[in-house]
Amino acid sequence: MNTKNTDSPRTLRIEIWMKDNMEWSLEGDGSTQQYQQAGMKIRSLFSGEDELKLVINKDNVSTVKKEEALEVIKNSISDDNIMLCDENFTRMMVFFYLSKVE
Repeated sequence: MNTKNTDSPRTLRIEIWMKDNMEWSLEGDGSTQQYQQAGMKIRSLFSGEDELKLVINKDNVSTVKKEEALEVIKNSISDDNIMLCDENFTRMMVFFYLSKVE
């Protein structure tokens, strides 16, 4: 697992995938507003779920409460991409951390 490098400029890209199609995306700098928009999308995308799967990689999958998921992602000390999924892995929200090349 990589440690976040806060000195280099980064982009946060958030995507929603359903049935192998990207349904929505938002790219930004990880601002409060971007996370607020992500929170609204989490509530609507996973409206029938109380818990979500938090996936870092195939060996690192945990269950989190929906209302806590965004805080877990925001507080992650990793640069790894993070995915939120429903129980059946049919609806996915992916958080990609991209380093900007200067």
